[in-house]
Amino acid sequence: MEAERPERGSHPPGTFYYYNNWDFNTLGTIFEQETGTKIFEEFETRIADVIGMEDFSVDSCFYQLEPEKSVHPAYHFRMSARDMARFGVLYLGDGSWRGKRVIPSWWIEESTRSYSLMDSTYEVGYGYMWMTVPEGTPAADLFGSPCFFHTGVGVHLVVVYTELRLVVVIRLDTDEAWVDPGDDLQMELIQKIVNARL
Repeated sequence: MEAERPERGSHPPGTFYYYNNWDFNTLGTIFEQETGTKIFEEFETRIADVIGMEDFSVDSCFYQLEPEKSVHPAYHFRMSARDMARFGVLYLGDGSWRGKRVIPSWWIEESTRSYSLMDSTYEVGYGYMWMTVPEGTPAADLFGSPCFFHTGVGVHLVVVYTELRLVVVIRLDTDEAWVDPGDDLQMELIQKIVNARL
């Protein structure tokens, strides 16, 4: 990611998009400065406890600061597959969980809308930290339906298919030495699940 990043100022504002982690890290800093709270504790109180996450623990989360790159630390969440699925179902439910409003529905809609184009070949978009697969794009053909998704460690994946009422989670055991299965294998698995749903 860093090696392929274009030089600062090489594109006029609003004309080019390049994915990096700076936006995540900066938003974490803004959140903590504006609320006066810690992001992991707030997630536990406002999300994890409310939707019944079984494995989430603040003790499994940590900050990672690379001062030579940024003053904003990364904030790493560790989630089990079933807790990732619950988070996906929360978004599938338009921000409601068992009749209780957890996230405003306008935020769900706004955050999962495409604002930038991440990949011109498949036309994968980018919202507020969600990758988006709009209808009629090559990516929608590949994924089997319009959807939005989020990745972690490059291999963990939560895919939300609102039209199909389906959430797909892929989680590898990255706590020990692990091998990336590659995008092709993950897409094959996703396609089989979606085809079974259809």
